Amino acid sequence: MSGLHPGDQLDHYRVDSLVARSGMASIFRGVDTRNGRAVAIKVPHPEMEGDPIFFDRFNREEEIGKKLTHPGVVKVFSDEDRTKRYMVLEWVEGRLLRQILNEEKKLPQERAIRITLGLCKALDYVHSQGVVHRD
Repeated sequence: MSGLHPGDQLDHYRVDSLVARSGMASIFRGVDTRNGRAVAIKVPHPEMEGDPIFFDRFNREEEIGKKLTHPGVVKVFSDEDRTKRYMVLEWVEGRLLRQILNEEKKLPQERAIRITLGLCKALDYVHSQGVVHRD
């Protein structure tokens, strides 16, 4: 785990809450205190920071993310003045598709098609930029 808690300050970002945890990083909802913008903050777990392969992958993910501009792809914000390794992304309100499917079990056909087409458009854009997403 990252050791961050709600209310902590990470440079000019205030950490509000933990929203997700993976094997390699934790994602927090936060606020950029310079402009009040809600952001997602992706912080590698401390044990991952010493792994050169992970470190390279994390840096590559950030660099690629900064170059992508599509309504279906979350924005990655540039910020070179960080005191530690983390990534800042746009905060997108909503629910995870996994949550929606768990709650509703079966989506109406039109909604399922709309979601699928949105995903396909975002993937097509990412692939057209030479990126292959590992998830």
